[in-house]
Amino acid sequence: FDLTSTDTAVVLGHGNVALDVARILLTSVDALRGTDISDRALAALAGSTIRHVHVVGRRGPVQAAFTAKELREMLALPGVAFRTDADQFRALVAAHAGKLDRPRTRLMGILDQALTKPQPEHADRSWTLEYLQSPTRFLGTDRVTGVECVVNELVADPKRGVRALPTSTTRTIDAGLAVKAIGYRAVPIRGH
Repeated sequence: FDLTSTDTAVVLGHGNVALDVARILLTSVDALRGTDISDRALAALAGSTIRHVHVVGRRGPVQAAFTAKELREMLALPGVAFRTDADQFRALVAAHAGKLDRPRTRLMGILDQALTKPQPEHADRSWTLEYLQSPTRFLGTDRVTGVECVVNELVADPKRGVRALPTSTTRTIDAGLAVKAIGYRAVPIRGH
Protein backbone atom coordinates (compact mmCIF):
# COMPACT_ATOMS: atom_id res chain seq x y z
CA PHE A 1 0.00 0.00 0.00
CA ASP A 2 1.18 3.51 -0.79
CA LEU A 3 0.82 5.33 2.52
CA THR A 4 2.94 8.34 1.57
CA SER A 5 1.16 9.93 -1.40
CA THR A 6 -2.04 11.02 0.31
CA ASP A 7 -3.44 12.23 3.60
CA THR A 8 -6.87 10.60 3.17
CA ALA A 9 -7.99 6.97 3.04
CA VAL A 10 -11.37 5.31 2.56
CA VAL A 11 -12.15 2.05 4.32
CA LEU A 12 -15.21 0.32 2.89
CA GLY A 13 -17.15 -1.62 5.49
CA HIS A 14 -18.70 -1.26 8.92
CA GLY A 15 -17.31 -4.33 10.63
CA ASN A 16 -14.52 -5.01 13.08
CA VAL A 17 -11.94 -5.43 10.31
CA ALA A 18 -12.85 -2.02 8.87
CA LEU A 19 -12.38 -0.37 12.26
CA ASP A 20 -9.10 -2.27 12.76
CA VAL A 21 -7.76 -0.99 9.44
CA ALA A 22 -8.76 2.59 10.30
CA ARG A 23 -7.30 2.26 13.80
CA ILE A 24 -3.95 1.00 12.49
CA LEU A 25 -3.80 3.81 9.92
CA LEU A 26 -4.46 6.45 12.61
CA THR A 27 -2.50 5.06 15.56
CA SER A 28 0.88 6.62 16.24
CA VAL A 29 3.89 4.50 15.36
CA ASP A 30 5.17 4.85 18.94
CA ALA A 31 1.95 3.26 20.25
CA LEU A 32 2.14 0.48 17.64
CA ARG A 33 5.71 -0.42 18.66
CA GLY A 34 4.33 -2.01 21.83
CA THR A 35 2.08 -4.38 19.87
CA ASP A 36 2.72 -7.55 17.89
CA ILE A 37 2.62 -5.69 14.56
CA SER A 38 5.28 -6.88 12.13
CA ASP A 39 8.46 -4.86 11.60
CA ARG A 40 7.63 -4.55 7.89
CA ALA A 41 4.19 -3.06 8.61
CA LEU A 42 5.64 -0.77 11.26
CA ALA A 43 8.25 0.52 8.81
CA ALA A 44 5.55 1.25 6.22
CA LEU A 45 3.37 3.01 8.79
CA ALA A 46 6.31 5.08 10.06
CA GLY A 47 6.35 7.00 6.77
CA SER A 48 2.56 7.24 6.46
CA THR A 49 1.03 10.62 5.67
CA ILE A 50 -2.56 9.40 6.28
CA ARG A 51 -4.33 11.88 8.55
CA HIS A 52 -8.01 11.22 7.86
CA VAL A 53 -9.95 7.99 7.30
CA HIS A 54 -13.52 7.74 5.97
CA VAL A 55 -15.15 4.51 7.24
CA VAL A 56 -18.01 3.98 4.79
CA GLY A 57 -20.91 1.53 5.07
CA ARG A 58 -23.78 0.71 2.74
CA ARG A 59 -26.38 0.65 5.50
CA GLY A 60 -27.01 2.65 8.69
CA PRO A 61 -25.41 2.60 12.13
CA VAL A 62 -27.99 0.15 13.50
CA GLN A 63 -26.88 -2.43 10.91
CA ALA A 64 -23.15 -1.95 11.55
CA ALA A 65 -21.30 -5.20 12.27
CA PHE A 66 -18.57 -3.82 14.53
CA THR A 67 -18.64 -4.55 18.24
CA ALA A 68 -18.72 -2.18 21.19
CA LYS A 69 -15.14 -3.19 22.07
CA GLU A 70 -13.80 -2.31 18.61
CA LEU A 71 -15.74 0.96 18.56
CA ARG A 72 -14.48 1.99 22.02
CA GLU A 73 -10.88 1.30 20.96
CA MET A 74 -11.37 3.46 17.88
CA LEU A 75 -12.97 6.30 19.84
CA ALA A 76 -10.20 6.19 22.46
CA LEU A 77 -7.31 6.86 20.07
CA PRO A 78 -5.31 9.71 21.57
CA GLY A 79 -5.28 12.89 19.50
CA VAL A 80 -7.74 11.50 16.94
CA ALA A 81 -11.03 13.33 16.33
CA PHE A 82 -14.25 11.47 15.52
CA ARG A 83 -16.84 12.85 13.11
CA THR A 84 -20.19 11.71 11.77
CA ASP A 85 -23.35 13.42 10.61
CA ALA A 86 -25.15 13.66 13.97
CA ASP A 87 -28.55 14.46 12.46
CA GLN A 88 -28.37 11.54 10.05
CA PHE A 89 -27.15 9.20 12.80
CA ARG A 90 -29.94 10.15 15.19
CA ALA A 91 -32.62 9.88 12.48
CA LEU A 92 -31.43 6.43 11.43
CA VAL A 93 -31.38 5.23 15.04
CA ALA A 94 -34.77 6.81 15.84
CA ALA A 95 -36.32 4.81 12.99
CA HIS A 96 -35.55 1.68 15.06
CA ALA A 97 -36.66 3.05 18.46
CA GLY A 98 -37.89 0.30 20.74
CA LYS A 99 -36.80 -2.47 18.32
CA LEU A 100 -33.13 -2.82 19.25
CA ASP A 101 -31.73 -5.56 21.44
CA ARG A 102 -29.55 -4.67 24.42
CA PRO A 103 -26.12 -4.97 22.71
CA ARG A 104 -27.27 -2.86 19.74
CA THR A 105 -28.81 -0.26 22.09
CA ARG A 106 -25.49 -0.09 23.98
CA LEU A 107 -23.57 0.31 20.70
CA MET A 108 -25.83 3.17 19.57
CA GLY A 109 -25.40 4.75 23.02
CA ILE A 110 -21.61 4.68 22.66
CA LEU A 111 -21.88 6.44 19.29
CA ASP A 112 -24.39 8.98 20.60
CA GLN A 113 -22.16 9.74 23.58
CA ALA A 114 -19.18 10.18 21.25
CA LEU A 115 -21.16 12.83 19.36
CA THR A 116 -21.60 14.92 22.51
CA LYS A 117 -18.05 14.46 23.76
CA PRO A 118 -15.66 17.32 22.99
CA GLN A 119 -13.15 16.33 20.34
CA PRO A 120 -9.41 17.01 20.71
CA GLU A 121 -8.84 20.70 19.92
CA HIS A 122 -5.70 20.25 17.88
CA ALA A 123 -6.17 16.75 16.54
CA ASP A 124 -3.77 16.04 13.71
CA ARG A 125 -5.73 12.91 12.78
CA SER A 126 -9.43 12.17 12.39
CA TRP A 127 -11.94 9.65 11.17
CA THR A 128 -15.48 9.87 9.88
CA LEU A 129 -18.13 7.19 10.17
CA GLU A 130 -20.34 7.44 7.09
CA TYR A 131 -23.59 5.67 6.29
CA LEU A 132 -25.80 4.71 3.37
CA GLN A 133 -23.13 4.66 0.67
CA SER A 134 -21.98 1.89 -1.66
CA PRO A 135 -18.91 2.21 -3.85
CA THR A 136 -19.63 2.18 -7.57
CA ARG A 137 -16.12 2.77 -8.87
CA PHE A 138 -12.61 3.74 -7.92
CA LEU A 139 -11.30 6.90 -9.57
CA GLY A 140 -7.77 7.42 -10.89
CA THR A 141 -5.57 5.77 -13.48
CA ASP A 142 -2.21 4.78 -11.99
CA ARG A 143 -3.46 4.96 -8.42
CA VAL A 144 -6.69 5.70 -6.57
CA THR A 145 -7.66 9.37 -6.38
CA GLY A 146 -11.16 8.86 -5.06
CA VAL A 147 -14.12 6.58 -4.56
CA GLU A 148 -17.46 7.24 -6.22
CA CYS A 149 -20.40 6.06 -4.11
CA VAL A 150 -24.11 5.80 -4.69
CA VAL A 151 -26.22 7.07 -1.80
CA ASN A 152 -28.55 4.37 -0.49
CA GLU A 153 -31.88 4.33 1.26
CA LEU A 154 -32.96 1.69 3.75
CA VAL A 155 -35.97 -0.45 2.91
CA ALA A 156 -37.53 -3.07 5.18
CA ASP A 157 -37.73 -6.47 3.52
CA PRO A 158 -39.71 -9.09 5.47
CA LYS A 159 -37.61 -11.94 4.06
CA ARG A 160 -34.15 -10.35 4.04
CA GLY A 161 -34.32 -7.73 6.81
CA VAL A 162 -33.27 -4.15 6.18
CA ARG A 163 -31.83 -3.68 2.71
CA ALA A 164 -29.84 -0.80 1.29
CA LEU A 165 -31.16 0.19 -2.11
CA PRO A 166 -29.38 2.69 -4.39
CA THR A 167 -30.88 6.08 -5.13
CA SER A 168 -30.01 8.31 -8.08
CA THR A 169 -27.65 10.40 -5.92
CA THR A 170 -23.89 9.85 -6.00
CA ARG A 171 -21.01 11.33 -4.08
CA THR A 172 -17.27 11.29 -4.55
CA ILE A 173 -14.81 10.91 -1.69
CA ASP A 174 -11.38 12.23 -2.58
CA ALA A 175 -8.76 9.82 -1.25
CA GLY A 176 -5.46 8.33 -2.32
CA LEU A 177 -6.02 4.97 -0.64
CA ALA A 178 -9.06 2.69 -0.63
CA VAL A 179 -9.34 -0.52 1.36
CA LYS A 180 -12.21 -3.01 1.05
CA ALA A 181 -13.15 -4.62 4.37
CA ILE A 182 -16.62 -5.81 3.52
CA GLY A 183 -16.78 -9.37 4.72
CA TYR A 184 -16.39 -12.68 3.05
CA ARG A 185 -18.32 -15.71 1.94
CA ALA A 186 -16.96 -19.08 3.02
CA VAL A 187 -16.48 -21.76 0.41
CA PRO A 188 -16.76 -25.36 1.61
CA ILE A 189 -13.74 -27.61 1.20
CA ARG A 190 -14.61 -30.62 -0.91
CA GLY A 191 -12.84 -33.97 -0.87
CA HIS A 192 -11.46 -35.60 -3.99
